[in-house]
Amino acid sequence: MNKPRVSKKYMERVHPYIPEAYDLLTKGRISRREFLRMATLLGMSVSAATIAAQCGAPAPAQPAEQAPASSGGGEAPAATQEAAAPAAGTPKRGGVLRKSMQLQLLDHPARLSWVEGANIVRQFGEYLAETGTDNITRPFLLEKWEASADVKTWDLFLKKGIKFNNGDELTADDVMFTFGEWLNPDVGSSILGLMSYLRGIQDVEKVNDYQVRLHLQTPNIGVPEHLFHYPAIVLHRKFEGDIIKQPVGTGAFTLEEYAEGERAAFKRRADYWQMGTDNQSLPYLDEVIYVSTDKDAGVAALQSNQVDSLYDPRPEDWQALKDIPDLAVRSASTAQCLVLRMRVDVAPWDDNRVRTALKLSQDRAKIMQLAYFGEGDLSIDAHVAPVHPAYCEKPIPAYSPDEAKAMLEEYAKEKGLTLPLKVTLATKE
Repeated sequence: MNKPRVSKKYMERVHPYIPEAYDLLTKGRISRREFLRMATLLGMSVSAATIAAQCGAPAPAQPAEQAPASSGGGEAPAATQEAAAPAAGTPKRGGVLRKSMQLQLLDHPARLSWVEGANIVRQFGEYLAETGTDNITRPFLLEKWEASADVKTWDLFLKKGIKFNNGDELTADDVMFTFGEWLNPDVGSSILGLMSYLRGIQDVEKVNDYQVRLHLQTPNIGVPEHLFHYPAIVLHRKFEGDIIKQPVGTGAFTLEEYAEGERAAFKRRADYWQMGTDNQSLPYLDEVIYVSTDKDAGVAALQSNQVDSLYDPRPEDWQALKDIPDLAVRSASTAQCLVLRMRVDVAPWDDNRVRTALKLSQDRAKIMQLAYFGEGDLSIDAHVAPVHPAYCEKPIPAYSPDEAKAMLEEYAKEKGLTLPLKVTLATKE
């Protein structure tokens, strides 16, 4: 049986840069992960990109996901979005999920600056694209996207038949309005800086009712990822600026109540556009309720069965909760980190030997055990986490105190200093 393959001709048809990226993959110049990200951002389907990565990688660093074969055993199909495989078993419908999380003042989704607010709005609002934990960005409200050869023109194609919770169909008019809000300096959205390659709404064109074209001033491959920036909720074309007063969105729930600092309640939409594994409309839950608490009160509420989950628990909360009967603790890799920053414009940090010595003197495994009770991932000395698109796979720096000591002794001797060096550590007051 022949293995499915993706031809260079097919890759070039999707985007002329993909064959070049494939050549870099076969030569070991980029990783499978990097190829998958680039190819899918340029419009290649996940299944086709996965098959190409399996064939092109000289030595797989990670287990590859099994991708569906094409019907003819040759080229892979140009699918636009693949759903994740359903978990074993039939989901149970109904029920209420109670969550503990601080509830903040909310008005315009484009001005969201904390994830807590985004968690509320995305119960009833959604994004054009979605970046998964596998670092691959997929169409969500979009059916697909296409990029020009110079990556300066992007065509966004909407799925048809998606409706807002007020009954209106999602069209290019809503997307045009949304981009207008994002790119309006008076709104004050962080998306304005993120999409600095667009001068304003004059660079966004409605092609037809389901197609919008972006005319970038500078090339940018990350456009689909930017469509999943957490304030990038798609707005209804008649939105007037306050999402709590006008909670219209395409999401799975409707907002029934929102009291800042107190409580939020959502109810299931019967006409939501996505289907569950039982071939019925999602969501499975009937209601979602958020209760606003501080961290300590949230832990107490979870311990006493007043809520079912706790948002962003601290390491010490995990210790307090992990042994409670019938409470499931699920670990997830995040980008949260503890950082030691060095001012490289002042001594002694202006000398690379001192900086390297500090790195070599860190027993990362011990630090993780003490700070996070072993529940974490070791760092490569960068803010960029494995869940970030820009993550670069590198070896974890070794713990070598003897080498660190030798570097410091060399530095001290050269500078006429006496060890140990004394430095000032700045912390939050």
